[in-house]
Amino acid sequence: MATHPEVNILKTTHIFPSRQSNQITVPLSILDAVVTNYAACAAVWFFDAPTSGNENGNLDWPSSLQQSLAATLSFFPHFAGTLSKITHVSDPNNYGYGDLDHTKRYGRLHVTYGAETDPGVEFGTARSETRLDEIVPDPAKRKSADFRAWDLSCPANVFLPDGNKVPFVGGTSSGSPVLIRITQLGCGGVAIGIRIAHPLADAQALSVFMKRWSFEHSILFGDGPSDSPSTSRPEPPSPMFSTQLLDSRAAGDIDALSPDKTILANSRSLPSARHDWFYPASEGDPDRNLPPGLTRSIIKSPGTPMPKEDWDPTIPVSHTKLHFTAEQTKKIWEAAGGSEVGVSRHDALVAHVWSAINRARGLGSDDRDVSLYYTFGLRKRLGLPSSSMGSPILLTAIRMPGKEASNARSLTPEKQNVATRIRGNIARYTEDALSARLHDLCFEVAPQRLWEAYLGYRHVIFTSWARLGLYEVSFGGLGRPRFVEPYMPLLDGLLCLMEGRPGSKTEYGNAKHWCDDGVDVAVSITTEAMERLKKDPELWV
Repeated sequence: MATHPEVNILKTTHIFPSRQSNQITVPLSILDAVVTNYAACAAVWFFDAPTSGNENGNLDWPSSLQQSLAATLSFFPHFAGTLSKITHVSDPNNYGYGDLDHTKRYGRLHVTYGAETDPGVEFGTARSETRLDEIVPDPAKRKSADFRAWDLSCPANVFLPDGNKVPFVGGTSSGSPVLIRITQLGCGGVAIGIRIAHPLADAQALSVFMKRWSFEHSILFGDGPSDSPSTSRPEPPSPMFSTQLLDSRAAGDIDALSPDKTILANSRSLPSARHDWFYPASEGDPDRNLPPGLTRSIIKSPGTPMPKEDWDPTIPVSHTKLHFTAEQTKKIWEAAGGSEVGVSRHDALVAHVWSAINRARGLGSDDRDVSLYYTFGLRKRLGLPSSSMGSPILLTAIRMPGKEASNARSLTPEKQNVATRIRGNIARYTEDALSARLHDLCFEVAPQRLWEAYLGYRHVIFTSWARLGLYEVSFGGLGRPRFVEPYMPLLDGLLCLMEGRPGSKTEYGNAKHWCDDGVDVAVSITTEAMERLKKDPELWV
């Protein structure tokens, strides 16, 4: 098996929308500003070589993908624009709140597109002699018992563009906010890797983009010799790029000179962490290490210090994918109480794996709290279109003693197990509560300084990529992807869940339950804990 395949970059160019638009600058939402420094939303789609006899078998994939990408960007012109921070002019009488426009407060973002200076989408082509079988086992093998815990044979980021080029993440504040790399493999297979600056796209927005690209490609080049786009591939929803639609859901007057104290109290009562990157102040020079234009006097509501004692970034970390069959997922759900206690399969599976991670970390007898930082979306909760662009996401913190969180089935003194605790936390974020949370954040100075999560041996950050239909993305003769890899940095305490690869007979828009093809759960924890996790007899039901 290949461990470090050689990938040779052949060419890098920049792609622009095929339909040009007039220059415009759009302020992004408050939650887009919150995720300014998050790692890019990234994934890799691995495709087998086109089947013999396919009329598209000899298609020049890089060229055809460039053409369909240009057509796609006409629906996403901001992806080819410039992402930047708003130049803030502080009112000395109003500190960081600036004028009455909440989009101009310190640390806010905007995107400019339709300009001659647009960077476009960076599009790179590459070649590797590595075969797909050396990277990802075929679907039948991957769902066998031998591969219930497995990983790509090489880091997925070798098939992704350079993450240091993403604005605000790798030290740069300019350049393309969207980067794509097409790698042709030695067997004829293709890997399509994409990174999008998080303020422009979370996982759901990435899915909207990739499905549109896939559809536009089918319009230009067809789905293959036997498929007709008009019958087998329904047109995906058009993207909704209306950034202030989210902010309009905030409670109260977010353009006022100060926040509403009652609304603020409602927001701060929610179980969301407020770890502050700029806390505490430096001794002797309180403004040292702060970004330009930001002073301690501007920050009206400091957060809490980072629990740095919990995270040692020098300890080796391993990444493994756990595959649970539909039958196993059902058993895990039933063991958690199922519909009788109001939890979903999703709740139960997250609780099951988090508990196993805690056991693997040796926290089964620990009286101190451990934390699960659970990422959840706001589109459905606030009545926003499912195709809304940006990153309308928040996190909640589920905290409980390690000894309770290590057994998903045990009951707390409140007669709740881990799954019901997760469900109970999420249920607190009602529409009114979320409106209060948005009001609170709209008055934060440099909202990206606050992190609603943390890493290390007492912490896990969970993200769900379930129900996104990422296996519906296909490009003509390439067919259905063999595997889709949601990419996240290799750090201690990351957990990601998504549905397994659909069977060969699953059609576009199939309404089957999302667990019916099994569930893939990606885990990143220290190597020592990972070895214990994979050997845990309670993990596999």
